[in-house]
Amino acid sequence: MRVLLVSDMYPPFPGGLEAHVARLARHLITRGHEVAVVSVRHPTSDISPAIASPLLLDLVPGLYRAGRPFHPPWPDPLFRRTLRRTVDAFRPDVVHAHGWCVFSAVAAARDVPVVTTLHDYGLLCPAKSLSCGGRRCTGRLCCATCAGCEQGMVRRVALAGALRLRTPALVRRLAAMIAVSSCVAETHLAAGVGDPDRMHVVPNFVDLPPARPEPVPASGRVLFVGPPDRHKGRSVLEQAFTRDCLRDRELRLVGDAAARSAGNVVAVGRRSGADLWREFHESSVVALPGVWMDPCPTVALEAMALGRPVVGSGLGGLTDIVEDGVTGVLVPPGDPDRLARALAGLTADPGRLAGYGTAGLARVRSRFSPDAVVPRIEAIYREVAT
Repeated sequence: MRVLLVSDMYPPFPGGLEAHVARLARHLITRGHEVAVVSVRHPTSDISPAIASPLLLDLVPGLYRAGRPFHPPWPDPLFRRTLRRTVDAFRPDVVHAHGWCVFSAVAAARDVPVVTTLHDYGLLCPAKSLSCGGRRCTGRLCCATCAGCEQGMVRRVALAGALRLRTPALVRRLAAMIAVSSCVAETHLAAGVGDPDRMHVVPNFVDLPPARPEPVPASGRVLFVGPPDRHKGRSVLEQAFTRDCLRDRELRLVGDAAARSAGNVVAVGRRSGADLWREFHESSVVALPGVWMDPCPTVALEAMALGRPVVGSGLGGLTDIVEDGVTGVLVPPGDPDRLARALAGLTADPGRLAGYGTAGLARVRSRFSPDAVVPRIEAIYREVAT
C-alpha cells in the first residue's frame, strides 16, 4: 500500500509521538509498503526523510517557543497546501495522522480515507493531558482555572474553544481512530468523541534488543526516566525515598537539565542512546509513579523489553502494559508510602526481580513488538481502503 504518515512533529524533535511515527515508517517500509511523511518544519534542523511544511501561525513572531512550532487544532492553510500537493503526487491509499495535524489531514485528503492515532487526550483537552494541577480535569470550566498548566489562560481557553467547535465535524470525517490504550479509547468514547465501531485499541510498540537482556542486578537501584513535571509523579517517588525502608536504595533520575544529588537520590541529567540504555541495564526496577492517565508510557515498554520490572501507578495506559504481580507492581497513584513498600519489597527479592523481568520481556514480545503491533495497523489500513 501507499501510506502517507502525517505528524505534528518528527525527529530530530524529541518525544514519544515523534519516535513512534519514525518507527512505524521504518517498519512499514520494511514490510513492503511505500511510505511518505509530512510534518511541521523544523527551523534549525533537517528532518529528512519527512517532507517539511511551514505553519501559518509559525510566521507570527514570538507566538511559539523558539524551534518548537506546533500544529493548531484547526486546518492550517500552509500545512494543508503541502498535504494536498503530497496527496496529488504520492496518491496514497490511506492517510494516517498523529496529533492535531489531523485537522489539516481531513481537509486535504480529498477522497482518501484518514486514520488518526490518539496518542493522548488532545481532542478533549488543550494541554492534551486531562490533568488539572495534578488531578484529572473534571469540567468545562477547568480550562479557565487550570492550575500548573504551561499555557496561558487566554491561549488555553482559545484552544479549548477551537476543539469543542471543530472536533465533532473532524470525527465524522475519519475512517478510523486508533487509541494507544483502553483508557484513551474509553475516555474519548465517554466524552462522545468517536464511534465504538470505528475505535480500535492498538498500543505503541518498541524495537526489541538484538541480544537477550542482561540479568536484573541485585543492587536494588531504582530508575526514573522523564521530566520533572508534576503529572509524572516524580515528587511522589522522591517522597517515597525518604522512608526508612528505602534509605539503603539508590534512586536515579534521568531527565533533568543538570546533574545533582541529595543523599540516595541522584539526578544524572539528560541521557540518550547508549548512555540511557546503560541506566536501564544497571537498575533493578524502573518506576513510573505518574498521577495522570498516561496514555501508553513508552518508558514501561522499554524497561520490559530490557527485562526490567516496572513499579508504577495503577491508572491510565500502564494498566494495559504491566500485569500486576507478574511483570511488575501497580500501586495507587499519589501514595508515597505504598510506593515505598512496593519498591522495597521487590528490590529485596532477587527471585521476584528475575521472574518479573523474564515475564515482562515475554509480554513485550507477544503484545508490544513490531511483529505484534504493525500487522494490526496494516489490517486497519486495508479495512478503510477497501
